Amino acid sequence: MSYDISERYPDITVPTLIVHGKGDVATPVEPCATAAEALLPDSRLEVRRDVKHFPQAEAPHKTTHLIEEHLERCFARVRG
Repeated sequence: MSYDISERYPDITVPTLIVHGKGDVATPVEPCATAAEALLPDSRLEVRRDVKHFPQAEAPHKTTHLIEEHLERCFARVRG
């Protein structure tokens, strides 16, 4: 089963954090990174070497930390 949502990327208008596992064989990093970079200009890709397909389950504390950092950056931009 494949889910290609790249056609909806232009609808995303907020800073976006993408957390990807380096060992993910189901969804390889390279094509995702290329698509995200081209279609989500305000995105940040964080590739985790220590996880595969489910960073939120395989490294929950680190993933939560990455999300918190991302939100702090977003709030800082809004605050100016």
